[in-house]
Amino acid sequence: MSQTKEAEKEVLDPMLIIRLENMITERVISNDQLIAILNSLEKKGNRRQKKEKKKIATATSGENREYCLPAITGISYTQSEKVWGTWSEKEKNLPASSPTSPNPVFLDIAFNFRKVFLRGFSLAEMAKRFPAHNWGKYAHDQKEAVPGSYLISLNNPLVNRLPVLETELHPKDCYRLDLNLTVELLLTLTRLGIEVPALFYRTTVINGHQDELCVGLVEGKITFLSEDKVRAQKKMAICLAKYESWV
Repeated sequence: MSQTKEAEKEVLDPMLIIRLENMITERVISNDQLIAILNSLEKKGNRRQKKEKKKIATATSGENREYCLPAITGISYTQSEKVWGTWSEKEKNLPASSPTSPNPVFLDIAFNFRKVFLRGFSLAEMAKRFPAHNWGKYAHDQKEAVPGSYLISLNNPLVNRLPVLETELHPKDCYRLDLNLTVELLLTLTRLGIEVPALFYRTTVINGHQDELCVGLVEGKITFLSEDKVRAQKKMAICLAKYESWV
């Protein structure tokens, strides 16, 4: 085995060694020049080794690496109760949430992810509780959403992006928060007196004009607009979300 390894190593040509010795003897090259050349070669070699080690480390542990997300809260269990009343699931029964993810985007300040507790109410339930909003035909929509703990990003780099760029910038493991939960989120924030961006959030619901339905606030009231109108007003946004089930 050792003989094979030795054979694989590149051996210096003896003639090159003789040429180098002659240059030193004849003072064609000085000690200082030779030291500078050797130092430069050593630095290049060290940089190459570091790059190779980094590639190996990434290849062996990149996908398996997990980031522990901070215990940041945008809407707590207690705050949700203040707006919507008692939960059927008691807070003490909720698992201690210290979520992890292989995606560092959840720690990126540009995306500003926050943890929120959402109930998954239907639009009809929310309209009945808070009728003084622009519900229109959605006041009777009985479809419910999935309750749980969510990591959400209301402010992120996807605001007013062209669809193609939006797709390129869309983080892995995230999706658009659905219509019901987006409405619940906006209502909860406004009832708690927390500032909401002056934007409309695109959902996955298709309206009668074959545009994706967007929801936002107009003079403090929930309002629904079609995607084409929102893009024309340059108020297009996406609420990114990651679901953490506990119910």
